[in-house]
Amino acid sequence: MPSPPWTDSATKAGRCRKPTHHHSHGGFMANDGRTLQLPGDAEKTDAGYYIAESLQGQRLRMLPTAGGLSLNIACLPDGVYMLRVHLRKQKKPHRIGRFIIRRR
Repeated sequence: MPSPPWTDSATKAGRCRKPTHHHSHGGFMANDGRTLQLPGDAEKTDAGYYIAESLQGQRLRMLPTAGGLSLNIACLPDGVYMLRVHLRKQKKPHRIGRFIIRRR
């Protein structure tokens, strides 16, 4: 399957800046600035890929799985994002939750 046009080579190659601290906020998905923790039931889905969007709905990055229940988010700048999953057998991505990246 070809990569969506809004991906970049840095994401695919895993070249990103280093995170500094772990942050978890009520109502937001936990992350350490480098890795985003997915909900436990994400393992049961037939995920093709995940999408990081702005809160206005603009697609910013495709996030391939980092193995298990986590995603590599190190290439995203600090900010607030919406995470969606694109399931292999469906055409429309589904919203999973929001997350904040705040590095010090």
